[in-house]
Amino acid sequence: MSLPQLRQPSHPLSDSSHLDAPAPNSYNRKMLATRRNHNRTRADREMAIEVGAMMGVNLFVAVIAVVTIVKLIPHNATQQEQLQSLEAEVTALDNRVDILRQEFAQYFDPQQALVNKRQLSDRLSAGQRKIILMEPSTVEESANLDSEALDSQNAVAD
Repeated sequence: MSLPQLRQPSHPLSDSSHLDAPAPNSYNRKMLATRRNHNRTRADREMAIEVGAMMGVNLFVAVIAVVTIVKLIPHNATQQEQLQSLEAEVTALDNRVDILRQEFAQYFDPQQALVNKRQLSDRLSAGQRKIILMEPSTVEESANLDSEALDSQNAVAD
C-alpha cells in the first residue's frame, strides 16, 4: 500500500484545459491598459461635465439672488421711511386719544357736572358776579372817556 499523494492546487493557467488558449502577450496587455485608461478618462470627463453643470446652475442661482437683493435694498429703505412716518402718526394719534379719553371722563363724570356747566355756559350762580378784565391801555382810555363824560354832564347840569 502506498500512501496517498497530496495534490497541489491547480492554477487556472496551469490547468490542462487552458493549454489550448493563447497566453496573453504584450500586445493584448497594452490593449487592455489602453481600454482601462480610455474608460478612466471618459469617466473623469463625465464627472467634470457633471461638476461643471452643477457649478453653472449654482452660479446662476447665486447671480439671481444677488441681483434680487440689490433690487430690494432701495425698496427696503423706502419701506423703512414709510414705517417711521406711520409710527410718528400713531404716536400723535395715541396722544390725541389719551386727551380725548381724559375729556370724555371729565365731561361724563357726575361729580364734575356743575363745574362743566359753569365752564361751558355764561350763566352764573346766584351769588356770583361776572368780572371782565381789560388791557391796561384800554382801561386808561375808558377812564378818560368816563371822566370826559362826567365833565360834560356836570357842565350841562350847571
